Amino acid sequence: MKLFKKSICVFLSAAIVMSIAMVAPISASAKKKAKPKLNKKKITLYVGKSKQLKLKKAKSWKVKWKTSKKSVATVSSSGYVTAKHKGKATITAKYKGKKYKCKVTVKPKVTKLGKEFTLYLGDTLPLVIKNSWGSVMSSKNWKTTDKSVATVNQSGLVTPKKVGRVNVSAEDSSGNILYGTVNVLNPYTALKNYINKKGTLEPKSQMKYIEYTASGNEARIYYDASKKEFVFANYYQSSDHGYLVSYSIPENGKKNIDLVFSYSSSSLDIEWNSSVDTSKYVKNSNLTYTEVYATSSYNAEKAYAACDELYSKSVYIWDTLLRDKLEMKVCSVGYSSYK
Repeated sequence: MKLFKKSICVFLSAAIVMSIAMVAPISASAKKKAKPKLNKKKITLYVGKSKQLKLKKAKSWKVKWKTSKKSVATVSSSGYVTAKHKGKATITAKYKGKKYKCKVTVKPKVTKLGKEFTLYLGDTLPLVIKNSWGSVMSSKNWKTTDKSVATVNQSGLVTPKKVGRVNVSAEDSSGNILYGTVNVLNPYTALKNYINKKGTLEPKSQMKYIEYTASGNEARIYYDASKKEFVFANYYQSSDHGYLVSYSIPENGKKNIDLVFSYSSSSLDIEWNSSVDTSKYVKNSNLTYTEVYATSSYNAEKAYAACDELYSKSVYIWDTLLRDKLEMKVCSVGYSSYK
């Protein structure tokens, strides 16, 4: 019996030794596999976005974080990565003499402007990028999706080429992309459609018109559907006399026009003609006049100066009228040199 108990004790002791011997290598192997590693080896962020990196199986307070390019992505002491500008950077975590790296790709944020822009042939459109406070930001890489419709220079000035729609884009100082849609329209078609839809009908002529009055001037733009032409007119009335200037152009436009000036008072009626190239006209230009008729003699120099002043005011008021009604300028209806 004693021999049997002794045998059992020896057997159990051997079993325990074997068990310890078998377990010990497994524990050592498990410790060997538990190496520190980053939760991400590669990440993609958009400008302004962030991501938390962690070095697993490491004491976080002993990890040192570093970025290869602060202008692209920064990293905090706790591994918090923030995208700053489009590009690529490498975030490195240093722990116990070893380095662990994560590649970061920063992509630009693409934002579409809510407003669509209207641009008429013959005009230009200056675009800028503003921050949330309304201040103009630096910009670069201005582009259009179709250069045959409109081009843009690196200052953001859009120049129309033909009727159509085009997207114009640029990068802000952070590399974000902003773009907007520009609708390029034929100014004469737009003007005709606007007058036909919203103009006032003049009973006598049966033509529709839009008008703008200022400082005794009554400026109008008519559309004559029967002749398919526009009539630009401005009438100035004082207490004892009145001036009228007018001209007509076909509905597809024309830069060489024949102005008609009329003067009327209780003692004198005069009419003059003047041929003008509207593409070369600038403010306060001196025109050349041809008298059609006069009911009596008059001071020609004084009369011509008055006509020059009237025409200059008329162009200014037509410009105001077009801006007010259609966000158009007179440069789109022939006056390409008028600023």
